[in-house]
Amino acid sequence: MSQFSDSFLWQPERGELDRYLAAADGDFYVFHTDRFQENCQRFFSAFDDLYPNVRMAYSVKTNYLPKAITEIDNLGWYSEVVSGFEYDLAKSLQVDGENIIFNGPIKYQDELYKAISDGAIINIDSINELYRIEEISRSNNLIAKVGVRLNFSETMTSSSRFGLAANKEARQAISYIQENANLEFNGLHAHYCFSGKKPEPYTDLVTQTIKFIDECSPDLWASIKVLNFGGGFFSPMPEKMAANWDYQIPSFDDYAKAITEPLNERLSNTKIKPPQLTLEPGLAIVADAMSFVCRVDNVKRIVNSDTAILSGSVYNIKPTKSPINLPWAQYPGGQTQTNIKGSLSGYTCMEDDIMASDYEGAIAPDDIFIFGNVGAYTMVLQPSFIRLAPAILSTKNTEIVTLVGAQTNSDFINYRLGRI
Repeated sequence: MSQFSDSFLWQPERGELDRYLAAADGDFYVFHTDRFQENCQRFFSAFDDLYPNVRMAYSVKTNYLPKAITEIDNLGWYSEVVSGFEYDLAKSLQVDGENIIFNGPIKYQDELYKAISDGAIINIDSINELYRIEEISRSNNLIAKVGVRLNFSETMTSSSRFGLAANKEARQAISYIQENANLEFNGLHAHYCFSGKKPEPYTDLVTQTIKFIDECSPDLWASIKVLNFGGGFFSPMPEKMAANWDYQIPSFDDYAKAITEPLNERLSNTKIKPPQLTLEPGLAIVADAMSFVCRVDNVKRIVNSDTAILSGSVYNIKPTKSPINLPWAQYPGGQTQTNIKGSLSGYTCMEDDIMASDYEGAIAPDDIFIFGNVGAYTMVLQPSFIRLAPAILSTKNTEIVTLVGAQTNSDFINYRLGRI
């Protein structure tokens, strides 16, 4: 089954939309809790149906929304963080340290101390980091849970700047952990962002990891608590959006099959206890769980180029400025409709602030646009550029609630710019 067959685009009745518009002062996001929960369950079930020991982790860097983090914590997922800020964010939401995975290429001394003290899993990115963890643990009479991130650039077509080379370097790191009383070997982390997001490279990644373990020593399997293969998966999307790729968008089931088949084959007919299989989805589960709502400010025709200028921006919906057009829904609001063929552009002074490049139809100032699939990286990458971050709303028991208030000019000027 293709992953976009049941894709989600929020298209509320006009009365419900008007309630949201009345609750917001300006543009806003809507977080769809039910959709987020559904995506989490579908992703987990795809792997749980094929492998006996699964626990997922949510990639916090994809969307900092506290509601998303508390939801995944309630589901029993890890929070996967890559900085001290993200670590503190999870902790502020009552996420237990033992439910945090700390990844990333740079972890400062105080951040490592907190993570070690809390019992978090720390996946090292370098030998130097391992030595610092050992020193902190020994000096404070603590035991650190340590995983090793593997780099297969020598044997895979995909390259990466992260992790330890899966050769003598990684083996030495594992031996160092196992021989040290203040370190506990947790497992292996192998995360690649594959071009095209196809399932097949994941099979290669798992196969390479299995080969690495076997070449170290078949006895190493008994020491591995967690095998973590990261993220980088497609999210559900509508067919029109999926048509931008020249192949069928993989489903969660496709990824699960690609990852678990080589693992199950290796473990079959052995007495090896299956290590916990962990994945770190972000975009896959949160992308279509948020929508963005804005208005048409004006409609222009310059020579043969038509454009409608919206109160939102490309930074609100796809800050990486991907050329892929997102799904959208239009609600008439203006009186003077004009037929145009061109683009929906944003409020900034940048020529490439194009929210959609394929608009054709009737449009007027005060029309409302809802853009879907905006839950990944928008909240975390949106700059304080021209205009500030909008509010994030949701619904709780039919009541509209503000999850995150709009960033105000006075707050930014007084606190971020130090003008107090």
